[in-house]
Amino acid sequence: MKPRGGSRRQGGAWLLLATADGVDPLTAYLATSPGGMSSVAIIAATSRVDLAFVISLQTVRFVLVLILGPGSRAISPIGWPERGFPGRPEPV
Repeated sequence: MKPRGGSRRQGGAWLLLATADGVDPLTAYLATSPGGMSSVAIIAATSRVDLAFVISLQTVRFVLVLILGPGSRAISPIGWPERGFPGRPEPV
């Protein structure tokens, strides 16, 4: 069963995972889908997918967002003039 649709942010990560590692396409799709971990877990629990794999990748995704999220916001050039940025002069 090949999943259809999905988010633009998800891109082809599920397809890469399914072809490179030989993971079932639905398992790969659920493991890489952005969104609530609880809803993905419910869908995975009621489907014929590798539940441990899906939850593991969702947990890794969540931890990476927690670690990399604040740092990526700090170095983002978007919004520097409005919010100020430590070490940068205020706009004149």
